[in-house]
Parts: sequence; C-alpha cells; structure tokens
Amino acid sequence: MKIKTAIIEILKTIIGIYLLSVSVFFTLFSWQYAKENSFIKTLYLGEKVPFAKSFIWPYYVFFDKKPKELSESDFSESNLKNAGHFIATIENAGKVVGILKLADQSQSFTRNDFDAMLAYLKIALREARMVDDSFLESRHKELRKMFREKLQASLEYQIKGYDSDDERSVREKSVYLGMRLYDEWSTWINANRDNIKIPNP
Repeated sequence: MKIKTAIIEILKTIIGIYLLSVSVFFTLFSWQYAKENSFIKTLYLGEKVPFAKSFIWPYYVFFDKKPKELSESDFSESNLKNAGHFIATIENAGKVVGILKLADQSQSFTRNDFDAMLAYLKIALREARMVDDSFLESRHKELRKMFREKLQASLEYQIKGYDSDDERSVREKSVYLGMRLYDEWSTWINANRDNIKIPNP
C-alpha cells in the first residue's frame, strides 16, 4: 500500500513538472513562431500552433530540424520598417470592420463610432501609402497589386464616401465599392496567407 502511494506521489510530481514545462515551452514556442513566421500566419495561428507544440516539446527539442520559413535577410531594417506599416494598415482596417460588426449586433451606431471608424480608415490609408512597392513584390508576386488595387483602394473609397461633400448617392456608391474591394482583399489574403512571408517586427 505504501509502495502504491509512493508511486502515485511520484507520478503526481512528474506530471506537475511536465505541465510546468509545457507552460514554459508554450511561451518559448509563441515567441519563436512570431519570430520565424509571417505576420499573416501569426495572426491566424499564433496561439494554436505553439499550444499544440508545447505538449510534445521533447520532439521539437531533440528531433525536429525543419528549416525556418524566414531568413535573416527578411529581418533587415528596411523590411521591418515596411512590415510595420503593412501590419498597421491591416490592423486599423480591421478595427473599422470591428466597429461595424458591433454596430450591427447592437443595432446602434453613434457619432463616436463614426468618428473612430473614420480615424482608423485615415490611419490605415496613411500607413498603406508608406509601404514600398518593392517590399510587397518581394513578399508575394501578387501582393503589390492586391494591396494597392483592393485594400488601399478600399480605404480611399470609404473615406471619400464618409468624409466628403458629394451627393448622398455618390457617397453611398463610394462606400459600397470600398466595402466590396475590402471583401475581395479579405478573400484573397485568407487564401494566400500561408505563402506571404511578412516578418513580425
């Protein structure tokens, strides 16, 4: 009986140590994933992959020798600067979508919501214009075209629709076109996110 109790206590200790190691390796793998993979992949898989890997950490520590997806050159000063503007564009554009979704759920859209949405659109557009074409072309052969003609154009049309003195019909058409372009951008980026290597600054 004493031996059985002792074995149980030993197993509890081992499990406790293992779970502690899992938490430690989750933090490590999270940092490593963000460092080695693109911003797009980190955005969608930034917690799931490190969490799964942390439970089988001995394999990745002792056996896994896969090459990194991003090279040292991807983290050059110029690339990191452009990546920062690229990420800021996407994040601020996403905040606009978030405001609209909350407004739809609550059936309420206040003046503060409108002002915040317009501010995020303008920040996103400013950041988009600061991204170099050469950077976009180096990340994916179609990224420059999609970024400029879909995402950036979407921001321009929405701002024109929300913040101009044009007739209502013209403004509504601009907003509609802007949202349609954003949907096309979202569809494309989701379909290609695994092939777009944006360093996470």
